[in-house]
Amino acid sequence: MGKKERSEREVKRENYATKHSAEKRKQTLIAIGVLSIIIVIVGYAGWMFINMTDSAQEDQKMQES
Repeated sequence: MGKKERSEREVKRENYATKHSAEKRKQTLIAIGVLSIIIVIVGYAGWMFINMTDSAQEDQKMQES
């Protein structure tokens, strides 16, 4: 009886560990996806800001001429 109960506990522990690691992996992938989207948005906004600044300086130079 003792060996059977011990093996059942081991199976339950393995199942719990598998479910727990899968849930952690899922949460990690979601976090990476969200952070990636944020980085893309911030990068695009920065690129647009730099281009707007450059075009504003070119417009100012054209008006001065």
